[in-house]
Amino acid sequence: MSWSGPDHGGGPIIVEENTIFNPSNASSLVLAHQVHQALLNSVSFKQLPLPIATWFETAEKIGGDFWVAFTHTRHEPTLMEQHPGIMTLQHAPQTDMMIGVGDVAGHGVAAALIMALSIGIITQLSQSNCPLPQLMATYNQDLTHHLAHLPARYVTCLMTHIQLDRLVLTYVRAGHPPLMIVRNGQVITLDAGDPMVGMYPDETFTAHTFALQPGDRMVLYSDGITEAHPQGHDQPFGMAGLMAFLSDHAHGSATDAMDAFSELRAGWGPLKDDGTMIMIDVPV
Repeated sequence: MSWSGPDHGGGPIIVEENTIFNPSNASSLVLAHQVHQALLNSVSFKQLPLPIATWFETAEKIGGDFWVAFTHTRHEPTLMEQHPGIMTLQHAPQTDMMIGVGDVAGHGVAAALIMALSIGIITQLSQSNCPLPQLMATYNQDLTHHLAHLPARYVTCLMTHIQLDRLVLTYVRAGHPPLMIVRNGQVITLDAGDPMVGMYPDETFTAHTFALQPGDRMVLYSDGITEAHPQGHDQPFGMAGLMAFLSDHAHGSATDAMDAFSELRAGWGPLKDDGTMIMIDVPV
């Protein structure tokens, strides 16, 4: 059978039917790395209606960080004047956007497999356009079922939903680092949240809303960034370091800020955990 994805650097990935996957085998790790990259690269940000910049690095060949991105059309009832003095109720199509980031506990092959499972479950659930708390509850139930006989495993996850016409942000945070909003050079942290995914099958999740403004920048990330130790520093980069960086690079585009972060990261040592960051600009 074959598995292919865009831009994973090696063409289609070919797996012979009788191949035995051995995590300690170098060729198996190369294959797992290719599949891991293909899965992440299959998530297209080009389809999304807002400017987005991304950064990702694994601590090992393969890891457990992941992201998802979707759009769907919502038909909003709108009064429109068809003729002078005559109003009719029509359903105007509006585009909504959903972006999420997750972090499987640990890294290596096991984390990558749970990452792939998570992407599959969330992608399937997103097609129903169900509310975020319902999506997260079902994702949690499915994942808990699949992980029931494995050693302690869990996933932190942050899912966001944006109504672009109203600039209303809805989010569910399940044990993940808080969402950050950069506004006029200041950083706002949205830290309301629930327990992580994959621990308790009957866990419920709560949606929280935030009013976005033109010019805002949303920042989703994993703790591989905040826990990293810049060279020459005894303390990790931390939330304070990330917030200071985001404030210093609030002007310009998300791409400019992410390029600056890549330059900053080049001066650090190896990451001890996978690192992911996504920046989303709300147009002025």
